[in-house]
Amino acid sequence: MAYCINCGRKMEDGTKFCPECGTPVYKKENEGKTKRETFYEGNLYKCPNCGEVLNSFTPICPSCGYEIRGSKGTSVVKELSDRINKTKSFEEKRDLISNFYIPNTKEDIIEFFILATSNIEADDPCLEAWYSKLDQTYQKARLLFGSTGDFGYMDQLYKNAIKKKRTRFISSKVQKSTPLKLGICSAIGLIISLVGNFLGSASGNPDSPFYTLAIFGMMIFFIPLFGFIGMLGKYVNKDK
Repeated sequence: MAYCINCGRKMEDGTKFCPECGTPVYKKENEGKTKRETFYEGNLYKCPNCGEVLNSFTPICPSCGYEIRGSKGTSVVKELSDRINKTKSFEEKRDLISNFYIPNTKEDIIEFFILATSNIEADDPCLEAWYSKLDQTYQKARLLFGSTGDFGYMDQLYKNAIKKKRTRFISSKVQKSTPLKLGICSAIGLIISLVGNFLGSASGNPDSPFYTLAIFGMMIFFIPLFGFIGMLGKYVNKDK
C-alpha cells in the first residue's frame, strides 16, 4: 500500500494516478525490476468528521464545520496546572507560566482563561507572568474566535482581569506613596468640610451640628497638609 506524494491518500498497487488529486505515480528502474516508489514526509492533519486536510491552527473544519479538539491541548493545560502545584520555586513557576504553549481550541483556551484568572484572583506571586500569558492567549482567541458569539465569555473574563489589574496597580501606588496618602486624606477632609458647611447653611441654624462636622473636616484637611510640608522640609534640608 502506497501513499500519494501530494495529498497522502492510500493507493492500490498498479495505480498510475492518484484518484483523489490526480498526481501521477513515478517509477524508476531498480536492479532490473520496475518498482513504484512514493515519498510521504511530514504529517497531514485531517478533519476526523469529513477527512478534509487542515492547515495549522485551524479550530473549525472549513468543509463541514466540525470543531477540532485534540486531547493533547487539554492535557497541556492540565499538565501545566499539575506542574505549578508541585513547584515550590518562584523562578521555576514563573518560567513554567511564561513558556506555556497557548492552545488552539475554544474549550482549551477557556480552560486556560479560567486557570489564569483564578490565580490572578488569588493574588498569585507570579501575577505579571499570568497577566502576560493571559494577554497573549486573549489576542489569539480574538484572532480565532473573535467573530463568533462564543468569544464573549472569554472577552468578559479578560476585561475583569484587566480591571482588577488596574485596581491593584492604583492601590499599590497609594500604599507605597506617602504624599499620595496625605493628598487623599486632605481631599476627604475638604469634602467633609464643604458638605458640613452646606448642610449647616441649609438648616438656617447657626448652632447646627453640621458646622461641627465642617470643623472636623478642616482638621482632617490640614493635618495631612502639615505632614506634607514637614516632608518637603526634610527633602529641602537633605539637598542642602
